[in-house]
Amino acid sequence: MVFAQQNGKKIVYSGSSFMGDHQTQSGTVSKEKFDALIALPLYAKDSNGVEYQVSDFSFTYAERALYQDSTGIPMVTTDYYSTTCPGGRLSEDWVKNIQERSKPGDTAFFDHITTIDSAKGKPRMFITTAIQLVISR
Repeated sequence: MVFAQQNGKKIVYSGSSFMGDHQTQSGTVSKEKFDALIALPLYAKDSNGVEYQVSDFSFTYAERALYQDSTGIPMVTTDYYSTTCPGGRLSEDWVKNIQERSKPGDTAFFDHITTIDSAKGKPRMFITTAIQLVISR
């Protein structure tokens, strides 16, 4: 959300984020769908329904795994991997790495999603809603 002043009044620019299929927001997705979606750029829509390509975002991947503590008792823990994504999409290396290790129970977070509207001659930044995808079977 970005605030601007026009004629002394505060204007709020806001929007919603979508995965590359232009439909998926937060929720549960299959591994196959997840692996396909992370290779595509993100998109955003403003409050008027106008669609924009995302300029950058932060990506965090939470990988659940089974480990043993020092006494040999199994426990589920989560490892986190994070990167920033200029250009509105994950780099090819990240896509390949995540596709190889993704599995049900893992979660992907797409945060701090921004887009630039320069169609009106002036760049205007929109910060949109975050996306959280939980991988299912």
